Amino acid sequence: AGLLTDLGGQVPQHLACVLGAILFGIAAVHGRRFDGLPALVPATLTLVVGAIALLPLSLAIDRPWSLEPSRASLVALACLAVFSTAGALFLYYRILGTLGSIAAASQSYLRIVVGVAAGIVFLGETLTPERLAGIVLIVAGVVAMTWRSADRRRTVAKGASS
Repeated sequence: AGLLTDLGGQVPQHLACVLGAILFGIAAVHGRRFDGLPALVPATLTLVVGAIALLPLSLAIDRPWSLEPSRASLVALACLAVFSTAGALFLYYRILGTLGSIAAASQSYLRIVVGVAAGIVFLGETLTPERLAGIVLIVAGVVAMTWRSADRRRTVAKGASS
């Protein structure tokens, strides 16, 4: 009981985060099944299935007919939909098809580096020694994860060109 009270009563939210991480890992492994398709096809299917799954919840919880979003909110929504969601999914499936599941999964770690960089550039945050150490560790981890698969791709490419 002590563990659940330490979570602050937000157990469903924490479980949703854990489930999201699990599904993200499964997607990276099973996404290779789309190798023969252009990246746009699985990206589009992902968005359509996600919309179908979330639409009933959105209608029940958010009651969008009762909202009055500002013009700036609608522009932000459109930018998030196109760049952060559709564009990101397209790039994800492109990376998955060309570099493999390890490289595709490792790109998620690089989001942290991009977020720190964006905070420094756009929000005036400072690059502390802790942040720098974290960036170095993240980049080193991504290189370690992808190094062997990059060597394997070069070997396969050499064999194919011979």
